[in-house]
Amino acid sequence: MKSDGNLAPILQRTEDIEAFFGALFSPAGDYVYYSHFFADSTANSGFRYDINRVGYPTGTPEVVVEDAFWQRLSEDGSKLAYVTFDVRDYSELYVANADGTNPVRVVDPEQYPITDAPFFSPDNQYLYFSAIVDVTTPTPLTWWEKLQGVHIAQAHTVPSDRSARLW
Repeated sequence: MKSDGNLAPILQRTEDIEAFFGALFSPAGDYVYYSHFFADSTANSGFRYDINRVGYPTGTPEVVVEDAFWQRLSEDGSKLAYVTFDVRDYSELYVANADGTNPVRVVDPEQYPITDAPFFSPDNQYLYFSAIVDVTTPTPLTWWEKLQGVHIAQAHTVPSDRSARLW
């Protein structure tokens, strides 16, 4: 916000194919983290996602993690959880320092090939996330569920929209 009370953008697009999303403030309020989507002819998909941050209220945008999105900061602001992006490979879940250094893969991509929507518990002891274990076959119904008329609903392979049992 400007001193005159009017709103002012923190970021402005500089390319035709560009977007900013998932913005969040660091707990101290000194940074805004966001995903940056942009065209990139060198990428297999023709586009990329990077996690950036910009000092608030004034600062220069900086890339924190390349080829990643779904950024979430821990409650104390020391850790950054994110999901890597590669159209040919797994989406891998990582936790790093808030500046993107010292990344550690959290789960085995063979066990969880698609992950998204990570968030930390308020005490920073746990990291919760959505995942799909088997993207081709829904969990089979039990005999009781079949008797009760339960049906499996599945939209697509986005973990946060995973199949649900309808009663």
